[in-house]
Amino acid sequence: MVRRVTTLVTPGESIDVLVTDQGIAVNPARPEIRRRLEEAGLAVVDIEQLYQRAVTLTGEPRPIEFTSRIVGVVRYRDGSVIDVVRQVKEDA
Repeated sequence: MVRRVTTLVTPGESIDVLVTDQGIAVNPARPEIRRRLEEAGLAVVDIEQLYQRAVTLTGEPRPIEFTSRIVGVVRYRDGSVIDVVRQVKEDA
């Protein structure tokens, strides 16, 4: 896990819940969803807790280096371009 994503495929404000094998995190803008999940007996954690768990399990991630070459284009549901995918630099 990283603090910043490499490729954007959906704007963050469109994400309500992130479910992983390490826990469930709810977008802070959606407290009613968090409340309903907790009332259902599900363990909800903050996204920072998920990040710390990932670092504990795998260590701090090394940054990925890219070339300037674009190898893909990410389009949103409405057809607009929201990101591009760049070629990963090969290890020297």
